[in-house]
Amino acid sequence: MFSEPVRPSTATLFLSPDAGCAPTLDTSGTLLSCNNAPLAPLTNYVVTVPASVTDAVGNPLAAPYTFEFRTSAVADTTRPTIVSISPMDGGVGASTMEPMVVTFSEPMDPAATQSAFAISMPTGVTVSYSWSVDGTTMTATPSAPFAYGQAVRWQINTLAADLAGNRLLTLQSFGFQVRRSTTTTLTPITWGGTDVGVPTGMWVGDNAANQTYVAFLVYTLPAALEVLSASFTATQSTPAGVPFSDGMNPLVIGLEGIPYSAPLDSSEVTATPFCFGTVLQCSAALGCNSSLAFSSSATAFTNTLSSSSFVRVVNTGLGQPNRTFAFRFRRRSTTGLCSPFGSDNDNVGDYVRLFAPTDTQPPSFVVTYTYP
Repeated sequence: MFSEPVRPSTATLFLSPDAGCAPTLDTSGTLLSCNNAPLAPLTNYVVTVPASVTDAVGNPLAAPYTFEFRTSAVADTTRPTIVSISPMDGGVGASTMEPMVVTFSEPMDPAATQSAFAISMPTGVTVSYSWSVDGTTMTATPSAPFAYGQAVRWQINTLAADLAGNRLLTLQSFGFQVRRSTTTTLTPITWGGTDVGVPTGMWVGDNAANQTYVAFLVYTLPAALEVLSASFTATQSTPAGVPFSDGMNPLVIGLEGIPYSAPLDSSEVTATPFCFGTVLQCSAALGCNSSLAFSSSATAFTNTLSSSSFVRVVNTGLGQPNRTFAFRFRRRSTTGLCSPFGSDNDNVGDYVRLFAPTDTQPPSFVVTYTYP
């Protein structure tokens, strides 16, 4: 099996001692096989793939490839059997690119066994094949995603054969169901602000006494396998002072995902936010990849977050206890998103309101997710 398709005119191999080997290349151009009459017992055979084999654009093998095997004393007449399959027959919740994996009782003839594989539902599905080093496990991966909720039926028929040509005794058929998807709008289980001096509603900024306002919305996610997309929309109103400047740098309202444990208290104020960057980014500068700029407007303003970074934050929420987490809103400098900006200590109220009980446009959180 080659790492890429090879040029058919160059595809060959040599067997020593000669056993009437006639090399054939499969339609993918990656599997070169040799079907011949039964080999002599108790004999060492050497297979050589010459360096003259080239890929489709003429690049040759770096060097000849050689391997050796020895035949047994008695001809193999035992039929192979299927030891295990994945996903399990009748299983639900498979991924849209779920590979079908079959493990046999002995090494198999790849070309014969691949020809025995078929997907009967849905029709028209193509797959790519790979094999374990010992030749006992075949993996068939769909070339394109299955539809959400799709029932899949697949089979291995009696053309599947071991290296001695012994075939599977009976056709065996299996099935599974791909995970489903749906979209829902979530209602917060609680909301508010926990710093001192916070008036009724959700406020972000600071007041004339230089007390900071931090706002929270707490949600419980559905029993999802993964969140495919998510959007959060909120309308800010009732601005006061100059809430988006500290006199030197512009400021933004930052949204963060944080762990939550009831009730809302100082633990949510100081909680470490979810990081939506890479593992390296999160470990090297925790916090620099955790705050999403939600708004930089000082007027009544409606904004929506739906970026891939926001979706990663929401998926992190799936891993929280009972799938419950909070969005935290606090004022941040656009030149230093690694650290929150509290009060500018100017004795002027600098804030906006994100939500209050009398608002006709409460925040909206919509998720599209998969489930079994």
